[in-house]
Amino acid sequence: MKNPGPFLTTFFSAVITLNLFDCQVLATNSYDEIIITVQAFDFEPQEVELHLFNKIAVATPNEIGNSKIKTKAYGPAYYSLRSGRNRIEIYLLPGDSLHLDLNWGDPTGTVSFSGDRVVENQFLIDKHKAKEDNGWADFIGLYRSEPEEFQRKLDLGLYSIYSLIGELKSGGRADRTFVQMEMQYPDYRTALMAANYVQNHSRFNQVPPEDINYSEEEAQQSLLNLDNTNVDLLPLPVFREVLELHRRLIWEKRMNQEVYGQGYDIVMKERFRVLEKNFESGKIVEFIKFDYLSFLLRRSGPGDVDSHFAMFLAETENPVYIQAMKTDLKVWEPILPGMQVPDFKFENPDGDAIRLSDLRGKMVYIDVWASWCGPCRQEIPHWDKLVGEYSDRDIYFLAISLDATRESWESMLNSKEMKGIHVYAPGVWNSEFARHFNVRGIPRFILIDAEGRVILPQTERPSGNIRERLDQLLKS
Repeated sequence: MKNPGPFLTTFFSAVITLNLFDCQVLATNSYDEIIITVQAFDFEPQEVELHLFNKIAVATPNEIGNSKIKTKAYGPAYYSLRSGRNRIEIYLLPGDSLHLDLNWGDPTGTVSFSGDRVVENQFLIDKHKAKEDNGWADFIGLYRSEPEEFQRKLDLGLYSIYSLIGELKSGGRADRTFVQMEMQYPDYRTALMAANYVQNHSRFNQVPPEDINYSEEEAQQSLLNLDNTNVDLLPLPVFREVLELHRRLIWEKRMNQEVYGQGYDIVMKERFRVLEKNFESGKIVEFIKFDYLSFLLRRSGPGDVDSHFAMFLAETENPVYIQAMKTDLKVWEPILPGMQVPDFKFENPDGDAIRLSDLRGKMVYIDVWASWCGPCRQEIPHWDKLVGEYSDRDIYFLAISLDATRESWESMLNSKEMKGIHVYAPGVWNSEFARHFNVRGIPRFILIDAEGRVILPQTERPSGNIRERLDQLLKS
C-alpha cells in the first residue's frame, strides 16, 4: 500500500455539539461559538448541514422538524446552511445565535429570521431575489444572452443591488464589517460575470469564441485590475471567486510553460512561485494556495501532491484552513491506494444482483456515470473503444449508473448499446458506493486491483491518457 503521507498521520476534530431542542427558545452563547436553530415546515427528514469551506457541522431534525447546530466560530463569516440539495446563505459573527423558520423546498422564498443578524440575513435574501428578478441567478440563461442583452441584465442587477446596499447603509443597524464587504459585492460580481462571458456564451450556444462580439481580453483585464490585496474581503464569497479566476489567468499568462511535462512537483512549485510574485499580500497568497490545494483534494484526493498538502499544513496558522483541509483529507482515508473496497452489491439490466467480489481475479476500471450527465455521454464512444481494445486483457470494465430511476438508465443502455458490464446503484449520490468513494461529480473513474483493493480512487477518463496507465499496470 502506498504511504498516505504525513498529512494523514494526525487529525484534530472540531468540537461540534448537536442536539434537539425547543426552537422557540434561543440559547445564550459564548463568544467563540455560533448557534443556529431551524424550524422546518413541510420538511423531509434529511440532515441539516453547515458549510464554510466544507461541511463543519451536521444536525438531524426531530419529529417536528426542529434542529440545532452549535459549533466553533471563525470570525465574521458567510455560511451555507443546507438540507439535501437545497441551501441558504447566512452571515454570522462569533457569539451569534440565529433562528430560521423555513420550508426546505423553497428556503430563500419562505425563510424568516429571529435572533442575531436579522438585518444582515434579510439583506442576503433580498439580494438573492434581486438577482433572480434581473436574470443573474439563471446561469445558463444569462450567458446564452447576446452581448447587448447580457450587459442590460448586468446593469439592471447592479441598479437593484446598489439600491439595496443604500437601504442597508441608511438603516444603520447592520454589522459594519458586513456593510463594507457588501459594498464591494457589485464590482466584483459583475467583473467576474463579464470575464466569464465569452467562454460560457460559446459553450452554451455552440459558437466559436472569435465570433462573439465581446472583448474577453478587456473583461479579463478589468478583473485583474481589481484590488486583490484587501484581506478584509476574504470572508466575502465573490471575492474568493475572483481570486480563483485571477489565479487561473495569472498561471495562463505568466507561468513558464516549459515546466509542463516535467512532473507534477515541478509544476506545483512553479505555480506557487508565480503566485508569490504576482500577489502582494501573503495572506492572499496563503488563501489561494489553500483554495487550490482544497480543489485538488476534493477532485482527486491526495495523489501526487501529498508533500504540498503536508507543507501547507505545517506552514499555515489559520484554523479555518487547517480544519477544512484536514476534514477533506480524512474523507479520502478509506479509499487511499491499497485500501480494501467493501463488497458492494448492484443490479444488472436483468434485475440480478452482482457484487464487486464477482469480478475478483482481474483489475476493474470503473465508470461512475448517469444518463442525464452530458460529460458522461461524451465519454461513451471513448469508453466503447477502450473496452474493445482491451477485450483480451485481464481487466473488467464496470459502468455504475447513478441515475434516479432504472428506467432512465435502461433507456440509455438500449439506445446506445454500450459495452462493458453495466450495473445500477439505487440512491443516486446517497448510494453506498457513491458515499464510500466520495463521489461529488461525474463522470468519475476508479481503478481497483484483482484482489478488490483500491489502485486509484480517481483516474483518467477513456478520452484521456488512461491507456498508458492501464498498460503499465497490466504489465506489473
